[in-house]
Amino acid sequence: MKTNTKNLKYILTAMTLTLIVLMTGFILASCGQNLYSTYKFETDAPNEIYVGEQVNFNVTLKTDELGENGYESVQIWLELDNDQNLDIVATDEQGREFNLSELKTWGPSDGFELPAQYNVTTPIKFTAKQPGDFSITLKVVDLKNDNSIIVETTSNFTVNDSRYSDLAEIISHSGNNITEDNLVNNVSVIFYDEPSKISAFYNGEKVGLEKTVLEDYEGPESGVTAYQYLFELDTHVSIEEFNSNPVKITCEINDKVYSFNLTTNLIDKILEAFM
Repeated sequence: MKTNTKNLKYILTAMTLTLIVLMTGFILASCGQNLYSTYKFETDAPNEIYVGEQVNFNVTLKTDELGENGYESVQIWLELDNDQNLDIVATDEQGREFNLSELKTWGPSDGFELPAQYNVTTPIKFTAKQPGDFSITLKVVDLKNDNSIIVETTSNFTVNDSRYSDLAEIISHSGNNITEDNLVNNVSVIFYDEPSKISAFYNGEKVGLEKTVLEDYEGPESGVTAYQYLFELDTHVSIEEFNSNPVKITCEINDKVYSFNLTTNLIDKILEAFM
């Protein structure tokens, strides 16, 4: 009987130790679980940014690693190292625009919900007023937890001087024909030197340009041969509509590539840059 009792004690002790090990493993595993999702920012911002040109891109906040919980009330905060020279306008899901350069925050004052599974893209309009090196820091903060930072990212970028300063030496004129109803019906650009390559896009689709050789052209230089490229708009649009969605031209002249938006006031930008 003593032997059996002794064996029973060993068995009970072994079972107890096994339970302790199992419970410890369960507790450790539970502690190791990702109770809250983690998040990240993604953007399709272009590498080349030029003074005075509006750049349209998207910023996406999305789940990085899925957890069990999200956050009840968050805001996105911006830190700009040179905010007086940057205009950053974001558009919400209702189509309303907000100047983030002035507000420095994105989202209502009481915050917005950040679920565990999240993927939202925000359109951005970005314009730089001066050349130089800049940085933008985005932070998602938890308003319910002393504004603790959930995710943070910093983007460094360089703004180049206006590309029109070089272009002004080889472009003579750009303009548009306005109808009596103040609508744009065609746009054109005139080069001193004929582009070896040229392409144009409007409404996201490639469009054809009608080329005309202008003999004895009377521009800033008299009596020269110039090259006009014209695009006829099938549907006439208002000046505002056209300037918000202009013809985008890329051309190669003397082994150098130029890209620009053929807005209704491009000639003014060129002359301003050239002076």
